[in-house]
Amino acid sequence: MLRITGFISGLVNGLLGTGGGIILVTATKIMGVKPKVAHATALTVILPLCLVSIVMYFKNGHLEVLPAVLVGIGGTLGGFIGAKLLKKTPDTWLKILFGITTIVLGVMMFRR
Repeated sequence: MLRITGFISGLVNGLLGTGGGIILVTATKIMGVKPKVAHATALTVILPLCLVSIVMYFKNGHLEVLPAVLVGIGGTLGGFIGAKLLKKTPDTWLKILFGITTIVLGVMMFRR
């Protein structure tokens, strides 16, 4: 089951440039993994998926390096702060924030 989940998240991540983490977090939670462990596991798995996707996007001419680097700097800082906050965030709030974020982003994508 874990290999299938990994394959699907990699497929979605490569195709859409995002979304693999959402699949991994949701699937691992369904399998009974604690929320904080599910989030950390998803991030660990997403790194190699993203690296492969970056190489493929770059090879196909779909990557603008400067904007990616600038967003990456902000993302790195945000990721560091978010990981620190994760330790202090109760699981219930983590589930609520994850659900709200997923819904809001989904609605925003459909509206555009």
